[in-house]
Amino acid sequence: FMILNPESTLNAITSFFNVMISGLGPIFEVVAFISFLVGLYFCFGKYGKIRLGNCKPEYSNFSYFAMMLLASLASAALYWSFTEWASYYQAPGLGMEPFSVEALESSLGYQFFHWGIVNQSMYTVMGVAIAYGVYVRKIPSFQTSAVCCAMLGEKVKGKTAIGKVIDFLVIFGILGALSSSLGLAVPLATGGLKQLFGIEATPAVQIGIIAFIAVVYSITAYLGTAKGMQVISNITSVVCVFFLLYVLFMGPTTFILKNIVNSMGHMIEKLPRMSLFTDPINNTGFPEAWTIYFVAFYLNYVAMMGIFIAKVSKGRTIREVAVYTMFIMTA
Repeated sequence: FMILNPESTLNAITSFFNVMISGLGPIFEVVAFISFLVGLYFCFGKYGKIRLGNCKPEYSNFSYFAMMLLASLASAALYWSFTEWASYYQAPGLGMEPFSVEALESSLGYQFFHWGIVNQSMYTVMGVAIAYGVYVRKIPSFQTSAVCCAMLGEKVKGKTAIGKVIDFLVIFGILGALSSSLGLAVPLATGGLKQLFGIEATPAVQIGIIAFIAVVYSITAYLGTAKGMQVISNITSVVCVFFLLYVLFMGPTTFILKNIVNSMGHMIEKLPRMSLFTDPINNTGFPEAWTIYFVAFYLNYVAMMGIFIAKVSKGRTIREVAVYTMFIMTA
């Protein structure tokens, strides 16, 4: 249906998206902010010392960080990191004047916020919940439904009705999230191929890139986390670090360092305001287009990321999981 009626499909999806975002947007923001507060409690509260499994951590600190970071950010962040600040300069939030010095100074801070600590905290809460269920309460499955059913007092063995609904929503959310990620990654990759090698972005090339991504993922999944995802995450992270260092030292180094520190200060100062900004008076559409969209994007991935974080966090304490997912990944 989508292939035969692309325009009507897109219009219907856009209409549904706008209705959902305008209706549920404030609730999304509250959910994210409460997750942030819970995540802080995991970092500094009395439950932080609980160890998730009676063993030492399976992965080194670097591999642990690299796998979670690349699972969380990857292609979407690669695309937006170079362009997002310009959108905030042209049409800023918090009632700032477009194209003003304030809008420009805050633009990277807003970007830090959207990719940072508040949204990442939703992964923290889900990851801790699943890891605690599996490693401490000995629930025999990483499935979100199994953990939820056990918490609700239902029998884990066999599928309850609510368990089936949860599983469906998890898969549905992952499909939506991956569609969004591929929608950003494939044009980025085809654009790079054209720029570097003059290869046109034909449908065959686009399908080939999707197939390549699928093959790489399938091979790494088949090899297992230790031999597959850990290896590819370590290699990619090292490449990223060298790339960032290259940009830092070849670019306007002083400006970059000053802008990072200044933007971090802006994010810390305005964090509660940015988290709960709904723009009820001017109704510019900024929260719906950016902040609420990002929360929805993270919520799509939250079950899959929770399972992944739980799988790689065996032997870690709750505090370690929270600090890595919220503070180290944000940094």
